[in-house]
Amino acid sequence: MSRRRVLLALAAVTLLIAGALSYLASPSPDGLDSTTLRGCEVVEVDGSEHVTGECIATTTTDHALSGGPPGRLRGRRKAVLDRTRRRRGRRGRRDRRKRPVPSPRPTPSARRLPESVSGTHAARLHLPGTSPVHRLPAEVKIVAATTFVFVVVATPREAMWAFGAYLALLASVWTIAGIRPSWLAPRMLIELPFVVLAVLLPFAESGERVVVAGISLSVPGLYAAWGILVKGTLGVLVSLTLAATTAVRELPEALTRLRVPGLVTTVVVLMIRYADLLAAEAHRMRIARLSRGDDPRTLRQIGATARGVGGLFLRAYERGERVHLAMLSRGFTGTVPAFGATARSADWMSALAPTTCALLVCATAWVTT
Repeated sequence: MSRRRVLLALAAVTLLIAGALSYLASPSPDGLDSTTLRGCEVVEVDGSEHVTGECIATTTTDHALSGGPPGRLRGRRKAVLDRTRRRRGRRGRRDRRKRPVPSPRPTPSARRLPESVSGTHAARLHLPGTSPVHRLPAEVKIVAATTFVFVVVATPREAMWAFGAYLALLASVWTIAGIRPSWLAPRMLIELPFVVLAVLLPFAESGERVVVAGISLSVPGLYAAWGILVKGTLGVLVSLTLAATTAVRELPEALTRLRVPGLVTTVVVLMIRYADLLAAEAHRMRIARLSRGDDPRTLRQIGATARGVGGLFLRAYERGERVHLAMLSRGFTGTVPAFGATARSADWMSALAPTTCALLVCATAWVTT
């Protein structure tokens, strides 16, 4: 409390001193001029002012160095600066006269982003091209690929030559579409879980046994492993071929033309669009946990991991509600509209030619087996 009183007392004394000194201040706006002219009188003669009397103003002279090299350099520098300012002013006016009128920027609806900008996994699987396979309508390719996969699955596993014929048909499509095996190979790693299951079947199955390199293997297990490997590999190759030759933006329209229910089409479209978005959000959550000292490799952090998964689920659910409301506010009626022309008969015949050959191979395999 005493410190506060001292501060208040000092503030009061300061105000009193400032008020007393204010009466002694000069009312002149320029203290230097008033001091220089003190004792003199300014008289106007023939339109010019003259100083009479004895004061500092009557005894002032030019500096001794004003006419020497320093003074000349100072005047020359001032002249150069003046010329530079005038030149820049003329150049700026000339540039403003010559500057073209900027063209209006296109609206967001007029700008079309490339397919790779979307950032989705399906967009990364797309291989842009102008081959006849790329130009086919998406609904035609979907029907052809689905039928081809059903034919492969329906083929008896004992007819090994039939699967070689299917691979030859796919190779012909790759040649026409310009798809290289080196592009397909790293993307086939998705079937690794099926490969592990197929490797375990010969050891786990019962029945007739055969010895290979000193290892007893089950014959039904070998056939089952062969069927899983060959049919799964061909199915993955067909899916990659479809993804490589079909853009993501064509899928909703194609599903609508195929009379797929609107709810299924909407779910597929949103899954394609937001799968990578949720994966990126999970990655950011993991980085946030690591930056705060978390170590997800230890078992004691399994609770935090479970809470993170729950939080990601809630975020995805809330995001889905917001997206759905945004779609409804923009006139979404539950179905994706189909634009453009429908597929021609020639397109259906071209796309179903490999599938027809596969059907003949399947029928021959059932007859000869």
